[in-house]
Amino acid sequence: MTKPPLWPAHLHHFCLETPQINAVVPWYETHLEMVPKRLDDGSVWLSGRQRNIVFWPSADKGLGYVAYALTDASQLARFDAEMRAKGVSRPDIQSSLFADGQVAIADTDGKCFIFGVPVKPETDTLDRLPGRLQHLGICTTDMDRLIDFFTRTVGFRASDIVKNDDGAVSACFLRSDREHHDLALFAASSSRFDHQCYETTCWNDIRDWGDHFADQRTQIEWGAARHGAGNNLFIFVRDPDGNPVEMSAELETRDFESPPGEWKTEPRTLNLWGDAWTRD
Repeated sequence: MTKPPLWPAHLHHFCLETPQINAVVPWYETHLEMVPKRLDDGSVWLSGRQRNIVFWPSADKGLGYVAYALTDASQLARFDAEMRAKGVSRPDIQSSLFADGQVAIADTDGKCFIFGVPVKPETDTLDRLPGRLQHLGICTTDMDRLIDFFTRTVGFRASDIVKNDDGAVSACFLRSDREHHDLALFAASSSRFDHQCYETTCWNDIRDWGDHFADQRTQIEWGAARHGAGNNLFIFVRDPDGNPVEMSAELETRDFESPPGEWKTEPRTLNLWGDAWTRD
């Protein structure tokens, strides 16, 4: 099976719009131990060794863009050519964290995804509390159209698909490398950002993050628990804008050729150990 030009890629950073940047930035400094840097366009870049977020001041909270790193300029050029050949919408948005030549596309809900080569060399060096930016979740009102776009047009592979009794898809977990998913799609009443996730190295890291959040007087809102799809351990907290932040461990891997698994829409699919969050 021929791999698409996207393959492999990994989530490098993302941009969130926030109406309270003076509360959000200090929260990520203390809770995720990230260092802030104000950029020329007025946004704030928060970074760790293995995690990056850009916050953009705005009247409302929302998702600015999602940015995936490709291996090199050659892979990026092949990806660019394929997106042009397929007539994918190209918004005029750039990331300061990527080199020139980056490729921005719009999904079927109008969300911006940027693909490029990072300006700052990436490192495998762990942060004091390990937590590599690993995946994002987004909600949509049209799952079939969005899944088709990311799999058939962009080149993601479906790892697991969750279906209602009537066959309608309620969730889909997509990968662009061997990790089970770096993009999760959820059916909901609106198109919006859902959550961010950081992959740790083991169960003990989840414990240490829980202790760290306790030191910050921040309550864990979901977990400790284990997802069914992906089989990873996790805890969730929320940032000042109410955005869920997940710390994960032991996420499954899949080969490129692996077909998607199928799950039933029920709490067990999202939490083998107990109750699950629902999305409106």
